[in-house]
Amino acid sequence: MCLITQNPELCNHQECLYFYSGFAQGLLSYTQSSEIDRACSIVNSQNTMLHMIINKNLETEIILNKVHCEVQQLSLFLSNPRHSEIIVEQSYDSSEVFQLLRSRWDFQYTLQLESELPLTLYKERGFSLAVSLRNSSNENVFLKNHTRCKVLLFTSDDEPKLLKCNIRGKKILRGTTEAEMSEPGIVKFENMVINEVSSHYTNEVFLLAVICLSSGDIKPLVIENLNVKARTMQKKKQKLVKN
Repeated sequence: MCLITQNPELCNHQECLYFYSGFAQGLLSYTQSSEIDRACSIVNSQNTMLHMIINKNLETEIILNKVHCEVQQLSLFLSNPRHSEIIVEQSYDSSEVFQLLRSRWDFQYTLQLESELPLTLYKERGFSLAVSLRNSSNENVFLKNHTRCKVLLFTSDDEPKLLKCNIRGKKILRGTTEAEMSEPGIVKFENMVINEVSSHYTNEVFLLAVICLSSGDIKPLVIENLNVKARTMQKKKQKLVKN
């Protein structure tokens, strides 16, 4: 039996080998068994405490690593707001945007359209977008804490899906998809391009959402029934008009 672990199987611990060797040679007597048992009990207790300390250290290390990652991301965001893509991946899932809108969450602010956006756009043709931040009294609000917004494109399914790349691996929505709020409380997306037609998707329309990356108190803006057509269709119409 192992004196350290109390395991009935043979072991290779030097202490055990020394004890049983001495016992076999008559160097140790039966009267010492109680002291040996007491020593084994102390060793077992110490081993248990060491295992507990090791497990606690592992748990602490995991927590410290998690805190370290969060501090790094926060530092990166504050030093350069253009890295806020890191924030949106953790703060918003593609479904969470619409879950927020469907819920009865009482948002402190809302995003509203400030520029007209045609519900019919053309593939690979640039368009711009401007939104304003409004409070509950529908007044323009300017927040100084790096209010940065992002435009996302979704399908019009019952559970909208975030559109990132087409089957060729190209970004479907590209250009100025992120922008910061200017002094009057306006966020401008100067030039964006949709590299896909909506007829390939459910209901043949898209959903365009504008979310705030730096605050959860701002209600996302969703523009529905966005139709994106191929540019060749417009060119054909122009030729027919000329003829």
